[in-house]
Formats: sequence, C-alpha cells, structure tokens
Amino acid sequence: MCNVLIEEGLYGESFVRDWTRGFEEFARHVQQFSPEVVEQITGVPAGTIVALARRIATARGAAPAMYSGLEYNGNGVQTIRAIFVLWALAGQLDVPGGRCFTLRQNHFPLNRSGHIANPDMRKALGRDKFPMYSAYREESHAIVLPDSVLSLKESLTRFVL
Repeated sequence: MCNVLIEEGLYGESFVRDWTRGFEEFARHVQQFSPEVVEQITGVPAGTIVALARRIATARGAAPAMYSGLEYNGNGVQTIRAIFVLWALAGQLDVPGGRCFTLRQNHFPLNRSGHIANPDMRKALGRDKFPMYSAYREESHAIVLPDSVLSLKESLTRFVL
C-alpha cells in the first residue's frame, strides 16, 4: 500500500519533507512490492490493495484497529511500525478521525469506569523487557503473558506433585 501511495503521489509531501528521514531510500525499497507482487505473497488481490491504499489516503479520518492480535507475534513491533508508516504517508496521523497519539498529561472524556487500575506496577509482566511501554501504558506487556502462564503452570504442577 505504501508503494501505491508513493507511485500515485497520494502522500503528503510537506509531511515527508518536514517529518521524515530516508524517504527516498524507503520509496526505492517499496518499489519492489507492487500490488501484483504483494498479491503473490499474501493472496490479497492487487485491486484490493490499490483500492484500500487509495481509500485510506483519501478518507476524512481513518484509524487502524490496533491491539487485536496482530502485534502479539515475533514481528509485532515491526508490523506496528509498518502500519504507522502507512498511516503517516496517508496523512492519517493526528487528524480528526485519524490515529491520534496521547501523552500522559492529556485527559480526554473517555468512559473508563470499567477499567481496573494496576495494583502494583513493580509486578507488571514484561516491565524488565519493555520499560517504556510499561511506564507509558501503566500495564503489563501482553507478549510475555503466554510464557508467564506456562511458567506458572509448570511451577504449580511441581508444587502439586
């Protein structure tokens, strides 16, 4: 989709000029990923790839659905980076209806009545491996949950036996 945005000039030139480094190299890199090549890799029809890229770039606000499982794999960080690159090129960052970033001091009128505060951040899973994530989100990092559960299960098995 980045290939389509660049080939068709659907990206914000001022954004690229003011906020990026290495865009020319990136543009050369994605040339090899035409919609037809990507169709062969993913099975997603080239026409769908082109249509979706155009739709994201021309929408009046588009936000990706995040934390739905895509990021919980060995390439999760790189996958999220790729999504943010696509959204940035499409002009969908920090715009009404787009993907917005918040800072800890920001307070938005969201319904958080069902949220339960983390009782002790010193015990947050993954805090040692992902300190910035834990500090920002004030929660455990879900990618370490499966190993933690399996370790606990092994510990409990040894305890019960």
